[in-house]
Amino acid sequence: MQEAAAVRREMKEGKPVHQAVIDPRAGSMRVEEFCRAIPRFGKAKVPSIMERASLGGNLRLRELTPRQRSNLLHAVGDVKFRVFA
Repeated sequence: MQEAAAVRREMKEGKPVHQAVIDPRAGSMRVEEFCRAIPRFGKAKVPSIMERASLGGNLRLRELTPRQRSNLLHAVGDVKFRVFA
């Protein structure tokens, strides 16, 4: 849990999402928890990210296939740039 907390803290400080998603310390985090750690993403935006990435709610980052990771990154990017551009 301390490792996941460290990753969350780094993301809040500005660590790029594409680096954080492949960080082995983040493997125990649930995808929903990971998305909430992204600055400006909360309870309202996370379900739309999960839906766009076609991911279930209880998956952990270490359980994602390469395609699912790619879908997650695209979904995060789409929401981030569409909403804040």
